[in-house]
Amino acid sequence: MRRLLIEATLIFVSVLGSFSIDRYRSESKEKEELNDSVITLGKEIESNLIYAKEYLKQLKNKQYINEYMLQNFSNNIKVKELYQMHDKNPFLYEYDVDGKIVYQTKYELFHIKNFIGFWNAWEPNTVFFRSMLNSGKLLEIKNDQIRKEIEFIYTKHQERIYNLTQIIRNQTEESSKWWKPYQIMNSNNSPAYIFENKRNNELKFYLQNIVNFNRGRIVGVENYIKSLNNVIKLISSEYKEMKD
Repeated sequence: MRRLLIEATLIFVSVLGSFSIDRYRSESKEKEELNDSVITLGKEIESNLIYAKEYLKQLKNKQYINEYMLQNFSNNIKVKELYQMHDKNPFLYEYDVDGKIVYQTKYELFHIKNFIGFWNAWEPNTVFFRSMLNSGKLLEIKNDQIRKEIEFIYTKHQERIYNLTQIIRNQTEESSKWWKPYQIMNSNNSPAYIFENKRNNELKFYLQNIVNFNRGRIVGVENYIKSLNNVIKLISSEYKEMKD
């Protein structure tokens, strides 16, 4: 009887131990998967930091040139002068076949329209954040400060910049209508000629609105960059393989 009791106890302990080992392995695997997910998210945040720094340069360059246009709106501004300013302070760009930014350095007469009508789209990466959000992995991050900082970056910060960008887009689209009547009256009127000879308070109104809202957008991106740097430090202090 005693022998059977001992054997039963050993079997019970063995089974219990097996369950404990399986649970430990399962928990370790989950922690490893979460760690890998946060590291990948951290890399997305780092890529957004690089993007945001370049984006901020574009906005500041745009602000510099647009403010110059406003301050000298009633003076004899020449399109060629603005193109020369843009060479040193570019904000007009396209993407090449590799997805890299290529700034405008060669100009046609119509490019002056873009000095007011180009709204600089806001395009940070959000793919992996959305994946973690939809899968519920974001909620598995135990550190409340890290999780809240990440959520704030991808919601409040990005949404504020997006909303300001859409307001600016609306103003640039309105400004693009201003040129049309002058071109209809005389098809030989180039945008450069129209800007130098026909600009008026209506165009100035749109430009002033763009400058005002872009000023707020610049502040938003500067705060966004500060938050990105902060969350990168927080993640790197708790999760491996993160870069400072």
